[in-house]
Amino acid sequence: MSEPSGCSWDELLRLFPSDRYLSFDVDRASVIRAASTATAWSFRGRSTYWSADWVTVWSRGQDSPERAADVAEHFAWHQAADDGGHIRGITCNEVVPIPSASAVAAANDWSWMWTDQSHARVHAQSSVVAVDHADPRLVALLAHSPTASHERDGVPPTGWFGLFEGEELISVAAVKRQGDCTFISSVVTHRDARGRGMASAVCSHVTAWALGQAPVVALGMMSDNAIAERMYAQLGFRVEKRWQSARFEIGEPSRR
Repeated sequence: MSEPSGCSWDELLRLFPSDRYLSFDVDRASVIRAASTATAWSFRGRSTYWSADWVTVWSRGQDSPERAADVAEHFAWHQAADDGGHIRGITCNEVVPIPSASAVAAANDWSWMWTDQSHARVHAQSSVVAVDHADPRLVALLAHSPTASHERDGVPPTGWFGLFEGEELISVAAVKRQGDCTFISSVVTHRDARGRGMASAVCSHVTAWALGQAPVVALGMMSDNAIAERMYAQLGFRVEKRWQSARFEIGEPSRR
């Protein structure tokens, strides 16, 4: 196993040119450093949301031991950097052990999906309308999901779209433009309206709208939500990566 080598972001993209997650999902302004080996890449980002650093590692190794070794080597490389920061967590391949000298406070598995004009099977629907970010009905609906967010780091999304029944907002999704990609998030349907295709209608409309803004639309979702994954697959989304993320106990040092 080779020692990770530090590299610039542009160098990382040249080394892994077909990796859509690297190309579209990462907020490059938050990246402190990046590294590569023959089969893996990683970066350390500074998160305002977590008030700490986060390490992301992806291994393309052919078997589980190789992937685990890649993740451990890259994480150790980032831990060794003496910059005064604290690593609060890690995101890495779903099926490898989480390497850490810190106690894990929480963990989850999630999937990153994308589509573009050549894959999407979506269309705009007149019944889906823009929703004002300040609408109190939006805030009330988001309470029906533990993962939805009205804002992140105090920044609202680019826009909201939803379905109303009468005066009641029953399904909604957020969109955010970031570079050459648009992201869908906070997809929520009222508990009493689920199972009626509301989320599918909203996400179809939002995806069609988003593809008019950027060449790729992406989203992240919890991996245990098979119903949602089938819905996104029917709309033309495909899974690019399956991740596991772990948040460490507060106060653990980032370097050994």
